[in-house]
Amino acid sequence: MKKRMIGTVLAICLCTIGVLSVGAGDKTETFTTSDGVLSLELPDDSWQEIKDPDTWVSLSNGSELITLLHYRNGDELPRPTVADDTYDNVCQTYLSNRNEVFIITGFAADEEHFEDVRDAMESVKINIKDTKQAVAGSGSGSSAGSSTENSVGSTKTLYYQNGNTVTITRYSDGSWKDDGGIVYTVDSDDGSVWTNSEGSRLTIYDPWEAGELPPASRTNTITLINEENGDSVIIYEDENGEWKDSQDNTYFLREDGLWMDPYGGEWGEQ
Repeated sequence: MKKRMIGTVLAICLCTIGVLSVGAGDKTETFTTSDGVLSLELPDDSWQEIKDPDTWVSLSNGSELITLLHYRNGDELPRPTVADDTYDNVCQTYLSNRNEVFIITGFAADEEHFEDVRDAMESVKINIKDTKQAVAGSGSGSSAGSSTENSVGSTKTLYYQNGNTVTITRYSDGSWKDDGGIVYTVDSDDGSVWTNSEGSRLTIYDPWEAGELPPASRTNTITLINEENGDSVIIYEDENGEWKDSQDNTYFLREDGLWMDPYGGEWGEQ
């Protein structure tokens, strides 16, 4: 099985307010989540974001609906959504990277409007951002850049050893904290290594890209079978509780007992 990478996500805010902008030269509307992570092209300006405590983002034109759900890698995913008495047509798709899983679901009351919903869902993309931050060098010429990067309110993205990210903010007392109040302290002369108040080690670069992954514990393994094509795969539980195969693809256990790979394939335990 080949490893596929769809994008890199920085930090996800579970409560977001999206931004709508008019697409150039057409009637479509570009919707982007406030954190800039996801965007899609809506059919027209009648679509608006609506409040729904059960979703990350919900968009509707009054009759059709598109919902976005966000899960962390390793979370149990919900059962697939099917049509019901409210919506005759339902389409669902999954996007993922190493850290997050996004479930996009479209609902339409009739076939006539379902094509517009499908087109909007197919336009969903993870916006890749440049997460590499330059480290200010020592000596002359470095003070200006350092001042900007360390001013009150400035932010940094740090990576845990499993590749997950956290965004930290500079406070007026000189400390760096995340949204949960955890304190982060630089732990190397060049500013590349950090530790937090919970004892975790982080870096300013992605350890997956740098080849500095921690050794995995392969003592707990499960053999999975794909009933559709007969393929089998052995997955192991790493030290972070995530289940992966030899290609570092992460598998998610659904409520119905089936496992799902990052590309939507369903697997049962042997």
